[in-house]
Amino acid sequence: PNRFAFLAVLTSALFFLGVFTATLVPETSEPFTRVILEKALPVALLAAGLSLQTLAGLLIIRHGGLRFDLSGKRVFGSILILTLAFFLYWSWLLATVIPSVSRVVGWNTMGVPILEQQVLIAWLLGMGMLLLIHLANVRPGVSGWVSRIKTARIDLGISLLIWLAAILAWQSIPVQPNWFLTERMYPNFESYPSSDASLYDRAAQSALVGSGYRFIEDFNIRRPLHALYLTLLHLLAGQNYERLVFYQIIVLAIFPVILFWLAKSLQDRVSGVIAAALVIFREANAIILSGAVTNANAKLLMVDLPTALLLSLFFLLAILWLKKDPDNALWAPVCGQALGLAILIRPETMILGAVPIFVLLMLVWRRKPGWKFLRQSALFAFGALLVLSPWVWRNWRQTGLIFLNDPYFRFGIIKQRFGPEIQKSIPDEVEKPVTSGPDLGRLQAVILNPQVIPTPTPGPRTPEEVEQAARERLQQELQDPLRLFQVNSAHSLNSQLQALLIFPSTFRGIDSTIGFLGHRNPSRYWFECCSATGYIRRLSYWPRWQGGFDLQSLAPLVLTIIILAAGIQTAWNRRGWIGLMILFGSTIYLIANAVFRNSGGRYILSVDWVFIAYYSIGLGQLSWAALKYLRGAEPHTLFPGEEDQGRWTYRSAAGSWLPAALAACFLMISVAVPLVEKSFPQIYTVPRKAQMLEILLTSDDVPISD
Repeated sequence: PNRFAFLAVLTSALFFLGVFTATLVPETSEPFTRVILEKALPVALLAAGLSLQTLAGLLIIRHGGLRFDLSGKRVFGSILILTLAFFLYWSWLLATVIPSVSRVVGWNTMGVPILEQQVLIAWLLGMGMLLLIHLANVRPGVSGWVSRIKTARIDLGISLLIWLAAILAWQSIPVQPNWFLTERMYPNFESYPSSDASLYDRAAQSALVGSGYRFIEDFNIRRPLHALYLTLLHLLAGQNYERLVFYQIIVLAIFPVILFWLAKSLQDRVSGVIAAALVIFREANAIILSGAVTNANAKLLMVDLPTALLLSLFFLLAILWLKKDPDNALWAPVCGQALGLAILIRPETMILGAVPIFVLLMLVWRRKPGWKFLRQSALFAFGALLVLSPWVWRNWRQTGLIFLNDPYFRFGIIKQRFGPEIQKSIPDEVEKPVTSGPDLGRLQAVILNPQVIPTPTPGPRTPEEVEQAARERLQQELQDPLRLFQVNSAHSLNSQLQALLIFPSTFRGIDSTIGFLGHRNPSRYWFECCSATGYIRRLSYWPRWQGGFDLQSLAPLVLTIIILAAGIQTAWNRRGWIGLMILFGSTIYLIANAVFRNSGGRYILSVDWVFIAYYSIGLGQLSWAALKYLRGAEPHTLFPGEEDQGRWTYRSAAGSWLPAALAACFLMISVAVPLVEKSFPQIYTVPRKAQMLEILLTSDDVPISD
């Protein structure tokens, strides 16, 4: 068995490295490295072929043939088949539709990757957790020490470590000037929000001076919960931007903690640790690349990460509700309230309310208690309406109309996105990753002096005219339904593919090490092998995404798909329909965004954590299965005395204090949204503004010309 394990691991690694090396050679430009790789190519191909042959022989020796048991793996096979169909359709779109679609506003370039070394570190952390759990079961000394600690306290300790690690990692990285943040400016040499971030921050600033929430001088603001959030941050931090983002990081560091609990609820602690580590690394990369990639991160005042936090919390609560007791009358409204908070920060998340209701229907279908399903659905909807009602009431009091968000905002998007003549407003320089040299000055000039705002806002025309223009353009698009389907599907698949490509799309250790033998420059070696900037420069499709990817990304992409499919299959085996809930949610959300022709970039940040969760589950499960297969024994994944909840095992939630406390907190937050708006005295009254203007005009420091 030991010899078999060694040969199986060795031949698998050699096969993958041989295939990857063969795809790497055509795209290597450094002369010294290319010569070495070209000479080594026959050896790499021979090693890959012999390794595959040897691996097949090992399987025949051990099992008597190449028989693959697909029982219990139908989801895995379905994912692979759907992925094949996905890429076939994408190839057709790439030749027909995407060349024109990618030049229009809404088609966003690549976001932020997770590096290969970071995946390795996250996997090692997960294996460390697996080792600790295994030792707690087999070593009397460790078992006795762990048994004196309740598993809930262990999970809380892990959560605290994850939260602190996220704060330290994100806070230690300086943010770069970018599309959403200015450089330090005269006279106080501080940075300020720009573009969309500036508009969001102005809503909070308007409330602080007693003028109420305003979005471009309009009280029909967007993202009301985000306006409340920024207002409270300013109350704590004042106007100092660095202090403000530090408090924001303290809040957003809860995101990887929630992802730990979510992956743990779907699988185990090993997957949770891997998922939390990957999110921390991804966000650290976002801050590092903030000057080169137009995206949101924890140090920008954007809505994308707060939305991801709220949506992950919503799905975590939905999983706990449906996993423990689908008939529980307390958890259903709490989940609805969590969704309501997400709607207050992004209205399009409303569509995700159908996901837990569908899963609930699948769970109670066999038991046929129709009235219970209707009761739980009604309680869920009641929770959402309860949270939304204070803000709707505020809008009704001010306008006499019942609405949730700016009623003309979507018409503005349709007017912009459904016009083929509307080209991208972000200059190409923003999409080109540069960090030094003469290009950096040009990039900063473009970023810090934006000519347009990425998110569409109504121009000088009246809202009624904007609505009429949007309806006309939509009617024109509906005259060609086939073209409409192709364009929308291109946007949807664009988001799905970019979510796959956030995982390692290349492995830089081979050619960067060979190059180091030639140039012997440690700083250059670090840049080429390990830096985030070097990663996005290496891949030709990253700065200017047109739908195609490099040949060297083929093998890593196949590996990513296998890991994701294994994760989805594992979640299905463990939790049934509950395990697929977040997959349904991400798919529906990305399709809904594609309807308005938004795809890729920061528009997938709200749900790309779903792919990270399944990737972590798959990575953990494949590691566990490999250890079991090679060692002939199952590694322990639960602490001693811990109960393993089966797929269809339900039990009433212990106590009602947690959902009651959450319900009270969510309701207080929803009431605070319109309440805080009226809590500040008006500073700049009409008499005071007149007095300030008079002082300005009569000042000796202001020259007055004839």
